Amino acid sequence: MSPLSLPAVGTSGTARGAWSAPAPLVPRGTATGSLGLAATVSGSVLAGWVQGPPPMVFAGGTVRSSARESRASTPQANSSSQEVTVADGSVLGGFRRSAVLAAGPSGSLLSLHVTVSTPDVGYVVWQGPSASLRLGVVCGGNIVVSNRQLVADAVPLALFPLTGGRAAVVFDKYGHGTPFLEYGLLSPTGRMGKIARIAHPGSRDTAATELSVNAGGDLIAAWVHNDLASPPGTSPSSGRFISARLVVALCRPALHCASPETIRLGTTKPACINPAVAISANGTATVIAAENDWGTGCDEPLGVRASVTPAGSPHLRLMRSIQTQGDWPIAEPVGRAGTVLVFNSGLASSDAFSSSFLPATGAARARTSLLDNGGFWNTGQQLLAPANNDWYVITWSHANRRANPNVSLDAVVGHDGQLQRSLVAVGATQPISGYLGASDGHGNAMILFDGSTATANGAAWPYTSGLYTTVLRHSASGQ
Repeated sequence: MSPLSLPAVGTSGTARGAWSAPAPLVPRGTATGSLGLAATVSGSVLAGWVQGPPPMVFAGGTVRSSARESRASTPQANSSSQEVTVADGSVLGGFRRSAVLAAGPSGSLLSLHVTVSTPDVGYVVWQGPSASLRLGVVCGGNIVVSNRQLVADAVPLALFPLTGGRAAVVFDKYGHGTPFLEYGLLSPTGRMGKIARIAHPGSRDTAATELSVNAGGDLIAAWVHNDLASPPGTSPSSGRFISARLVVALCRPALHCASPETIRLGTTKPACINPAVAISANGTATVIAAENDWGTGCDEPLGVRASVTPAGSPHLRLMRSIQTQGDWPIAEPVGRAGTVLVFNSGLASSDAFSSSFLPATGAARARTSLLDNGGFWNTGQQLLAPANNDWYVITWSHANRRANPNVSLDAVVGHDGQLQRSLVAVGATQPISGYLGASDGHGNAMILFDGSTATANGAAWPYTSGLYTTVLRHSASGQ
């Protein structure tokens, strides 16, 4: 990997307990997208992105899924080119080296995911030309694997760190009809052993699959059957009403997958469901479901329910109510203590964000803290970074269109279910397209974001395009 001619991020001018001024990782004016960022407990960090026109689909947003299709999405490529690029370093020390793992026609490099496993083995997967699952491995600043095809006719969905320097990759495998949902374990040399078939969702199942894999390789997956099947305004008592169903699959122990089961939601009959899942280090499986009635467009929340099933239980436990309002949940396991979930706790008009801590013991109620009251306008984007040890970071973007048309990037660091200090990471001086956060085992955090290509009154914003980092130094110790 080549040294970066950039100032180290956070090594100077970063006061403890404050976010540093944004530092450039990719120069302004360069199109970037499909961001990936991961950190270990010790503070090693790896970033990945696709560089070059056109801008890609950015992280941080949430949209309702369409149904599964029999072919992978392969946008039309053009004469320009793109590159899959990685950079490694540390949360506080910044990025030191960068390298190009692959290049291809513009539009042919998609769905990039990044993770770092202990001891500091970095993995990058992406969808390459002709819908092939590609892999890059970085170890100690050296590229061990640069552009290896793992699986043909496959699209990566998620990437997770495992013990022993390994990783788990979950992907859709295309062939006959709708794709099979599968996963495999990667070695530090970039080899994949046995591939486990999780399920074969059909055309009436959502394309989006919620996934979580713990360090031992145990997996939980959830998707929705018959989501949005009923026309708007259909009464649940009508014979034409079709309620959505939540389907959950468990692979516990690793690579041993039980048949998917439909989890009962109680007495409600939702027209739409927004799920989230988490599986903790000890195998406790948590399923979250935010249910919606059609109303004027499937935007009337019916509450948030949760199922917490301990390791060893042959069947998922029944759902129970944990919040009377809420939607768009995102969940991550935190150590062995429980699960942190972030959701929109208000109606569509308010967009208030809340964070809840759901103990793995299955307590009756979740502890909830308001993150952002939404004000007049909130972009509706929030992101919970994968937890390292008991630390995690939540990032979201906020804008008050009446007072300021620009977007600020806010963040809060949490530990063992307790939120620390909420701070504005990047002020409302420009629109921000995509962002990712990561934290180490000491509460230090990094946010990676790219600038928008939008302009105001014909003038470019300070962070138009390009890629930038900001760092929160929480601990007194350096790296």
